[in-house]
Amino acid sequence: MGKMYDIVARTGEYTDKDGNKKGRFMNVGAIVENDKGPYMILERWFSPAGIPNPEDRSSLILSLFKPREKADGAARMPSQDATRSFEDDIPF
Repeated sequence: MGKMYDIVARTGEYTDKDGNKKGRFMNVGAIVENDKGPYMILERWFSPAGIPNPEDRSSLILSLFKPREKADGAARMPSQDATRSFEDDIPF
C-alpha cells in the first residue's frame, strides 16, 4: 500500500539548449492506496484555471506516472497528507 501514481499537469513549454521544445510539468497530487482501496489527493494550491489552455479546450488532461525513485534507489516518500488513514465513511 502507499503511493501508486503521481498526478502531473503540463504547465507550459520551454526550449532546451539544442533548440528542442520540451514540456514543463508539475506534480499536482497523487493516487494512493490504503486498506479501503485507492483514492486521489490533489494539492490545495492546484487550480485547473491556472493551467495554460493554448488549444482552447474545455477539458484538462492530467497524467499519471509511477513514482520515480531517488538517485540512491529508495522510493520517494509520499507527503504526510498522502499517508493519513481515512477511518470514517464519506458523509454523503
